[in-house]
Amino acid sequence: MNVLSRLLNVAARNSLIRFHPKCKRVSLTHLCFADDLLIFCHGDVSSILVVVGVLGVFYELSSLQLNAGKSELFACGVHDDILSRAQVVTGFKLGSFPVRYLGVPLVTRKLTAKDYLPLVDNIRVFQISGVGSWFFLMWSSSRLSSFVKEYALKGTAFWEVSPKPQFSWTLRKLLKLRNTVADLFGNVVDWNAVKSKWVWEKLRDKREKVRWEHLIWFPLHVPRMSIVAWMVVLNRLPTKVKLINMGMKLDGLCDLCNAELEDKDHLFNDYGFVSGIWRSILQTCKIPHMILCWSDSLDWAVVNFRGKSLLVSILKLAWISLLYFVWEERNFRCFRGCSRSADNIFECIRRYVGDRINGCSINKADSVNLQLCLDWNIG
Repeated sequence: MNVLSRLLNVAARNSLIRFHPKCKRVSLTHLCFADDLLIFCHGDVSSILVVVGVLGVFYELSSLQLNAGKSELFACGVHDDILSRAQVVTGFKLGSFPVRYLGVPLVTRKLTAKDYLPLVDNIRVFQISGVGSWFFLMWSSSRLSSFVKEYALKGTAFWEVSPKPQFSWTLRKLLKLRNTVADLFGNVVDWNAVKSKWVWEKLRDKREKVRWEHLIWFPLHVPRMSIVAWMVVLNRLPTKVKLINMGMKLDGLCDLCNAELEDKDHLFNDYGFVSGIWRSILQTCKIPHMILCWSDSLDWAVVNFRGKSLLVSILKLAWISLLYFVWEERNFRCFRGCSRSADNIFECIRRYVGDRINGCSINKADSVNLQLCLDWNIG
């Protein structure tokens, strides 16, 4: 999302996107929470076209495509003909106020029990503590706080302003939380200097690093691939066996082989389609292939993928890209009805690894490094 944020901000700075009238003074183009995004712009077709173009560029860079069917366009004071053209351009349906998040209306007044019903109906188990203080602290250093400070607090520091009757119910509640936060963290000289990183370090549960951390997060990693690999190791991807255990009615068969149950071990290690690709990767690195279960394969990688050599960098990149492309292939077959061969996926991995390492400083006087560069098309 950082990339998308920068793309939107650059477009606004270059006057390609006109700011929403209430966002210009703080240069606010968007707000995001997890994978939910609000984009603000002036109600003219040219600005909307640029926003759509930015989303297209982001898709090309990340392979993350906006679902127009789940997106809505909200407008106020815009002519009907402009709205119609905007809908054609974006493919979004026209939303109506108030804007809702998880079914709850985003309004400035105090929410009633009825307002919360859509959210309550969709929650089975909800146990959480400390949300008020955490949200408060994150909010106080966020982009949204800049908007509130400029337009609601009239430039007064959040930690110094006095509650006023004209403030919204939400803002008054946040102001009341200041004392709670002060008690939680003790004496802090300058609350205006408190940053999100400091808050996170104070609140987070500190534990020892997992032994496989260096397989996922390393200098050459690509975030989207590392995140998929991270979820594989933690067994968090929604494989069919996991979905069945959650109560969904599925056949459970793997979309790659249509014979075995689709769980983590089968999909990423046991199935011959995947092990064949991994064998090709190891052979290209001149490493003998051993048939191991998933946990033993992970143990082997933890021990052997250490150091900063070219070989280790290639193996790490190839491993996370294998997990990523296998999951991508599974989704292609499941949702798009298209497929690729094992050789095709191996070439995708080989090309990706070569492109990622190109430009890095490599000692090609070393015969092993030189051969690896030739085998992996590293310039």
